[in-house]
Amino acid sequence: MKTYGDRPIYVASLGKKGNIQGLLLAIESCYAKHPALTSIGTRGLLFGKLYKHTISPLFQKMLPFIFWENGPVILSQSPGKKSSFPKKLYQKLVKKIVEKAQKRDCYEIKFARPPFFDDHDGIFTSLGFQARKMGTILVNLDQPVEVLWKRINKHARRNIKKMEQNVEFVRVSKLGELKEFYDMHVESSQRAKVKIYPFSYFTSLWNHFAPHNKIVGFIARLKNKPIGALICLMHNKTIHEYVVADSDYARSNRIYANDILKWHIIKWAHERGFKYFDLRGVELYKIDAGDEKARNIYRFKSKWGGQLVEFHDYEKTLQSRKLTKLLGHFLSDSI
Repeated sequence: MKTYGDRPIYVASLGKKGNIQGLLLAIESCYAKHPALTSIGTRGLLFGKLYKHTISPLFQKMLPFIFWENGPVILSQSPGKKSSFPKKLYQKLVKKIVEKAQKRDCYEIKFARPPFFDDHDGIFTSLGFQARKMGTILVNLDQPVEVLWKRINKHARRNIKKMEQNVEFVRVSKLGELKEFYDMHVESSQRAKVKIYPFSYFTSLWNHFAPHNKIVGFIARLKNKPIGALICLMHNKTIHEYVVADSDYARSNRIYANDILKWHIIKWAHERGFKYFDLRGVELYKIDAGDEKARNIYRFKSKWGGQLVEFHDYEKTLQSRKLTKLLGHFLSDSI
């Protein structure tokens, strides 16, 4: 948020004694930060200045929107007792964020994503939200490592066996190692033609979460050459894949860095008692529409023996503007 100037919005419901019953953290952002627009700044000095001084401020004012992940979260529930209270509280929190979005003149709530196992689609649709089918792959780590290994498909196991004895893994603990990861992130992003986050984004992320043991990163090296890197976020016995990168050297030499990194993090998390490894990012609505790239991503993530967990993300248009509708179709990628 410091890097991009996004604004956090905290909504909480308090009980009579001041205890937190439920909460939602949302972010106000804008399409000036969308990859389709920020890529303009990489096309030379003139385009960079045009974007920074003209396009970005214009879209900052014209296209503010609100998004969130993993919310609302209900903290006050009575185990074993059926009650409509959590549902009403959930609805109240969503309504409140809609009111705040309207007061801030946001044109849309976009990419509103509830927790995997707490997706109350009826509540969102009753409030006028449109749903998109999403999913994630969860590897259940609560089983012997031998079972985890056998559940990985044969092709990935073969790639891992070829490299396992020669790859060195370094846990990120120094600024220089974080920079080594970042260099591979830039190479991967340039190849895929997607948004490149500035290094300050990752240093801020690291400085905030590392003291709380909520982030971990590994670099894979082969013959002293960096071939790949992985950063994960950790919470509530689940380790979430966040950013994966492989180097141009690995790609040009057909080294499957992602395979060896995935297996390393599965073993590492298993040894430390994590319950799930979350591979994130399955866009089921695109697969249903016949998108081959989305299908290939799903196939890659499925080969680790995990379970597909389906949920939705939601959007609600708050202001009818022809320009925003047009750009909504143009800038349709997820955050």
